[in-house]
Amino acid sequence: MKISPDCERVETPIQPPPKQTRFKASTALQWLRERTGNSKLEDRTAPGITKCVISYITLLSGYASEIDNRGFWNKELQLFTKSKTENGFPDIAIVLNGRFIGAEIKAARDRMFKDQYKVAAKIRAAKGFYVEVRDFEGFYEFIELRRRRNERH
Repeated sequence: MKISPDCERVETPIQPPPKQTRFKASTALQWLRERTGNSKLEDRTAPGITKCVISYITLLSGYASEIDNRGFWNKELQLFTKSKTENGFPDIAIVLNGRFIGAEIKAARDRMFKDQYKVAAKIRAAKGFYVEVRDFEGFYEFIELRRRRNERH
């Protein structure tokens, strides 16, 4: 709102923000792209976040593996074969500096299920870490915080 010289209120129409035509990558994601040489890394989808997490852990000389816990369709037997992993097991199993980290990837409106909370509690009770990853920036901060804590001890 502006005030005109004769002290009347003049309403200025509110302009909508300009449409973003490109996704702006976070600083951490830009850093990862530079370090890996992969400019196509993105963290807007679950597969993209998964790729970022695994690439980052690999850069840190850790181990990371995506766990497919969905089961599969057996064409020969014409039946669905369930996965052998426990319901709620994290999407990525990580070992970094001798510690286990379970990373559950969630994109957009995905939510954690009851079984995932139960598994998270079991992993934490065993002195491991469990993290819900919604974007690479958050995961990067999670790992860096733990690395800084380890350096102090």
